[in-house]
Amino acid sequence: MNQPVFLYTLRGLDGYSDDAFIRLKQLIDLHVIPFSASTYWRKVKQGDFPPPVKISEQITATRVKDIREWANDPVGYRAPTSRMLHGGEGV
Repeated sequence: MNQPVFLYTLRGLDGYSDDAFIRLKQLIDLHVIPFSASTYWRKVKQGDFPPPVKISEQITATRVKDIREWANDPVGYRAPTSRMLHGGEGV
């Protein structure tokens, strides 16, 4: 079966509501993203993956709804330019 990896890995998000937030470690541990942490940050910086939001001083996480949106078209996905990380700083 030739299913793309990203469609299979979304099973790791089963049980999470669209409004839930998930941290990078969980994305990797649950095999939701098929790439490393450094690739994750590069993709976020380039706008090719949804940016995380700062939840507290030491916690950033990505909204599950945004990850599902990315998974619908990972090659064509572009993060909205209005999305900001760290309360006003761009990614």
